[in-house]
Amino acid sequence: MRGLATLALALALPATLADGTPFPARSGLLVIACAVLLATLVLPGPTLPWLMRVLKASEDGRTGRWSATPPACWPPGRSRRRLRR
Repeated sequence: MRGLATLALALALPATLADGTPFPARSGLLVIACAVLLATLVLPGPTLPWLMRVLKASEDGRTGRWSATPPACWPPGRSRRRLRR
């Protein structure tokens, strides 16, 4: 969404100024806006699954079996063993 809004704002710039001269650096701004669009919309799609595998993350945000559960939910004996480490 951020990239699309950036491109819309860049395209909203006038091609020429009131006196008829071309808008300074408009083409450069359009190129930067297209790069932002690609970076924010296209790049995260293919890289997110790879990043989740590298970080060993799951869909619910846990990285290990007991990492996101509070100690009160651990099986008996698990909390004492974990606290000793």
